[in-house]
Amino acid sequence: GDVPATSGRVLIHGIDLYANYDYLKRLIGYVPQDDIVHKELTVEQSLFYAAKLRLSGDVSDEDIRKKIDAVLANLNIADAELRHRRVGELSGGQRKRISIAVELLTDPSVLFLDEPTSPLDPETIEEFLLCLQSLARKGTTIVMVTHKPDDLYYVNRVLFLAKGGFLTYFGDKNNYLSFFNAKNVIEVYAKNRTLEQGAMWAEKFNGSIGESGVIHRANPEISKQRNENVLKQWWWLTARYFHIKLSARTNTLFMLLQAPIIAGLLALIFKEVELSVLFFMTISAIWFGTNNSAKEIVGELPIYRRERMFNLRVGPYLFSKIAVLTLFSVVQALLFVGIVHFFIGTESLAMQNFWPMTFWMAYLAFSATLMGLFLSSQMNNTEKVMTVIPVVLIPQIILAGVITTIPEKSVVEVASYGMYSRW
Repeated sequence: GDVPATSGRVLIHGIDLYANYDYLKRLIGYVPQDDIVHKELTVEQSLFYAAKLRLSGDVSDEDIRKKIDAVLANLNIADAELRHRRVGELSGGQRKRISIAVELLTDPSVLFLDEPTSPLDPETIEEFLLCLQSLARKGTTIVMVTHKPDDLYYVNRVLFLAKGGFLTYFGDKNNYLSFFNAKNVIEVYAKNRTLEQGAMWAEKFNGSIGESGVIHRANPEISKQRNENVLKQWWWLTARYFHIKLSARTNTLFMLLQAPIIAGLLALIFKEVELSVLFFMTISAIWFGTNNSAKEIVGELPIYRRERMFNLRVGPYLFSKIAVLTLFSVVQALLFVGIVHFFIGTESLAMQNFWPMTFWMAYLAFSATLMGLFLSSQMNNTEKVMTVIPVVLIPQIILAGVITTIPEKSVVEVASYGMYSRW
């Protein structure tokens, strides 16, 4: 459903996917190549928050914990010690199973796995695939993309796609070699690498199968899922995000320390509250807001995309980021203005209006937070964001009208009115 088909129909349990998408998408589990759990949280915390966001609001915490117990047992990772370890401390195979555990919380009937064995070592691969076999025996249909030939020994049926999207084989895993007249799976890959080969094998495959004789009809009485509670989503997204920030103690501490460090440097240099001090307060507030938020969306893009597919609404997600980041901006503003208020100034030039200045600096950081989140939403990796940040922040210094006068009635003057620092 992420990229709808341009023609034809997709049926799940005989029900049209697109006509009943809000209902059917909850029956589909999907684990991309990237992890869909936050590395800062423990295994239990990750699953608990996922359950709160995906399950109905009337499911109790006790029921959620029982569900987590059952899911971890099914994946052979029910060890008590592992449950309380951070996801970032787990091995690649364990993290992959935690990602699958998130999907199994909602009991999907179909589970899609995108190259799950790629990051795993041979010993872990076997344990992982045996675990998938166990899930399949319990009734979950698992569709797995793989480029590792040995994975095929563990599956029930194999589907080959050639270049161009041609379906060249679908059937028992023991028959594909004879169908392609190949000695091994590597030779099969070689016979599916061009458009011409794909068309030829697809024609042969289509000629070897007959009509199924099954007519699928959509069920018009299928129940539609109710809309998600916006406040419930916002609350649990905010709680999870705040928990992530507290768990990443070192990063959060350094983020908060930016304010007293920079304010302390100003206290060592300036004796009075002059224009330069106010200018540096302005630039610092813009820096805090932008830098705090610029990596927050792009840094968890695989998680966002998966949750968006399931039931995540954009508004609660965005406002959860704004709520937590604004709180940190207020703390930074209090620390910064407090140091300036108490350590910089004489009787003639001192900061008298502590609370209005704190509000002004916090509001400026809040505005810059929105700019940072916008940048984060436009990039597909954190490296690009870090490259763009100087391009966004340096003009705030140059076009503020403090370092030098802005030429009147010029393009530069027009551009300067787009700067927080100028206002």
